[in-house]
Amino acid sequence: MNKTNPIRLSVIVSALVLCGTVAFAEFNPFGSTKASAALESSAQIRAIHKAQFTERDGLLSDLEQRVGASREALGKLTLSDALRDDLKKADDALASGIRKARDSSAENWEIVRSELAGLLSAYASVVRQADEATSK
Repeated sequence: MNKTNPIRLSVIVSALVLCGTVAFAEFNPFGSTKASAALESSAQIRAIHKAQFTERDGLLSDLEQRVGASREALGKLTLSDALRDDLKKADDALASGIRKARDSSAENWEIVRSELAGLLSAYASVVRQADEATSK
């Protein structure tokens, strides 16, 4: 019998969405300084609000990849100390929210995903501020 590892549809869809974002958004994996482009925050926030508990792992993996790409782009920017502090606070809060979402149960998923969407919105706002500060 041929045994294969089943791959969840949500993981495949998340991977395709990420590839589409990389291909068509302002984000350039080869050195773009647009840190906010990797987040595609409004689409991500909608996806978080719509995500069912069974889609949690794929959603969080996709979000972590986007945040990682954003962090990489942010690392190349020259920012004020105050903005760096704001970014660190927002990043730490979002990372904590992602961990909480990974540990969530089906019973508290609606509350956790709502909190996660708020944390992503706050993080994306600070990242946009960083992009704007470096483009002036």
